[in-house]
Amino acid sequence: MRLQHVPETNSFGLVLPPSPEDLEYLQLFQRPKHKPDTVDRHNLYWPRSLYVSSALAQQFREHRFNSIWTLRRDHNSIHSKFDGVPIPPQEVMSAYLDEAELLDELGVCVRAVEMMDIAIYEGRVRLPKAIKENRQQKIETIQSTIELVDYFEVIPAHLARLAVQQFGELPAAA
Repeated sequence: MRLQHVPETNSFGLVLPPSPEDLEYLQLFQRPKHKPDTVDRHNLYWPRSLYVSSALAQQFREHRFNSIWTLRRDHNSIHSKFDGVPIPPQEVMSAYLDEAELLDELGVCVRAVEMMDIAIYEGRVRLPKAIKENRQQKIETIQSTIELVDYFEVIPAHLARLAVQQFGELPAAA
């Protein structure tokens, strides 16, 4: 493949930077005093070095429920105020991950029902009876998981309900 339009290069094939005359317009601009703030991911459990001591602690720390999006300046502020978070007991981390897995499964079931509904609506279903049975099983799983949310021991119920609400309208049995 031959490239037809390339920047000017020297004899070694290295790109020649623009000349100072070509960049004169940059003298009109002032460098900003502060960098623009960006959005950053903050792990609620840190420092990372503390959590690599065991597979369970690392899995717990890296679970998507244990990090939040925040402005970089807020992220820096959190880290400057606190030294870190001690590792919770193993039973707590294990129970947390079990409850989080139920919420993850709930999300999978909701999306599966949505896909089945679209396939049924668009007439792309070869075995309607099997699809309807599978859909009903998923709905029963959704309903039983939602009932369990109020009995979670480790993940706070209000956070679990918030996770459930993120799924939008939950499918109804038809």
